[in-house]
Amino acid sequence: MPITPIPAAAEGMPNFSRRESDDAYSFVVCRLNARWRVIRCRDEIQWIVQTINQIRDRRAEWKGVKYLRTRDGLICSSCKVAGEIDPSALATLHALPERI
Repeated sequence: MPITPIPAAAEGMPNFSRRESDDAYSFVVCRLNARWRVIRCRDEIQWIVQTINQIRDRRAEWKGVKYLRTRDGLICSSCKVAGEIDPSALATLHALPERI
C-alpha cells in the first residue's frame, strides 16, 4: 500500500523531513504517548516503533526500537515497550492493513 507524504511545508507550517530520526518526519503513523511513536519507514517495507532517544539543541531525536511488518506484531510490540497507549493511537494501529 503506497503512502502519500505530508505535503511540503507551506508558509507558517512546520517543516517536514525524510529523516526517520527527526521529530518532523513525514511518515508518522501515530504518537503512542509522550515518549513513543510509530512511523512507516521511508522505503515502505516496515513499521518502526520509536522512542525519543535524546533532545539535542531543543530538537527531539527518535530512535527505532522495534521493526515490524505485521499489524498484530506492531500492536503487541507497541503495548509491551510503550506502556500506556493513547486510545486514539491504538485505534489508528488497529485500522492499519494486516501487512505493510
